[in-house]
Amino acid sequence: MPRDINSIEWFASADDLCRALVGLAELEAEPGLSPINEVLSTNSGGIDLNARIWPRIWFKGGSEPGVMTLGFLARDNHHQSFVVIILTEDTKQPVQESVAVELAGLEAAAGAFGLLR
Repeated sequence: MPRDINSIEWFASADDLCRALVGLAELEAEPGLSPINEVLSTNSGGIDLNARIWPRIWFKGGSEPGVMTLGFLARDNHHQSFVVIILTEDTKQPVQESVAVELAGLEAAAGAFGLLR
């Protein structure tokens, strides 16, 4: 069951997650930090984006009882980066983690990227 997710368990808002991904993208350009790209692009999180339009996709997800996040940073073929975060929380009961819920989140994120291009 969720327990104090907004005070001792889960501190990150969607804005915080966006800033973290953007900060990592900036750090990647620093000497010795290029592996950041390899780490965050190893798993696309299952999002279905056209690789010709979105050649770089980073994914970081996370969950615990009461919280589920899907975070994506995608760079388009014009070298512009965009971030989409799907974050759902319920302070009273566990967030339903199922294939259907995850697919709905992936569809929402892909749709958001589609609106950007």
